[in-house]
Amino acid sequence: MGFFTLAEWQSMLELSFLIFLTAFIGGFFSSIPLGPINLWIINSSLTQETRKAVKPFVIGVVLADAFFAFIAILGYYTIFKEVLSNRLIILSGGSFLLFLGVYTLFQALSKKEKKHQTGVPPKLTSVSTIKYFSLGLFLCGSNPGFLMFWVFFVGLSGSLFHTHFSSHMGPLFIAGVVLGDIFWFKGLSHYTSKYTTNLSSKLLRTFHLVASLVFITFGVISIVRHL
Repeated sequence: MGFFTLAEWQSMLELSFLIFLTAFIGGFFSSIPLGPINLWIINSSLTQETRKAVKPFVIGVVLADAFFAFIAILGYYTIFKEVLSNRLIILSGGSFLLFLGVYTLFQALSKKEKKHQTGVPPKLTSVSTIKYFSLGLFLCGSNPGFLMFWVFFVGLSGSLFHTHFSSHMGPLFIAGVVLGDIFWFKGLSHYTSKYTTNLSSKLLRTFHLVASLVFITFGVISIVRHL
């Protein structure tokens, strides 16, 4: 009693690996759709001056996503919905996206065309790091769609593997989600910065303008549909 046979250990390890892999796949593919988060990462990865902001931003996004997965695992999403309604969350997120879009648009219009800077990019201050971390946390946390996705995905995973998320399965699932998110966002930032190094400042400015208009569109649609 209290000991596992070799076959039981093997079965437990296989199940643990499958749950981790499933969570990794869920984290990776749930991060792919082009929305405000990916658009912000692409926009910030274009220039050397803003590239440093991506890391704290992604950490904020991943923590919010992992929190949603954690709530889904514990089954606390019904309590979460009672405390904060979807309508309130979406309206807050929409208002913030509208503000972010207007702010980005103002920055893009006020910037003068200049050549790419070379050398060491400027370091982020602690205040800037907190700002970009909070931005990522809020952009992900203000979208209840992520919570609904993980509620669905946790339920699907449980039915597929005929298991509930025990004390060690839950952390494995969260670890898979975190690594899946990071794998996608890191790759997106890396390849965006790699293949846009030689873009002209005019083209970069155009992309910043487009990004700001998309932010504004997302914000307006969110607000109008839930007022």
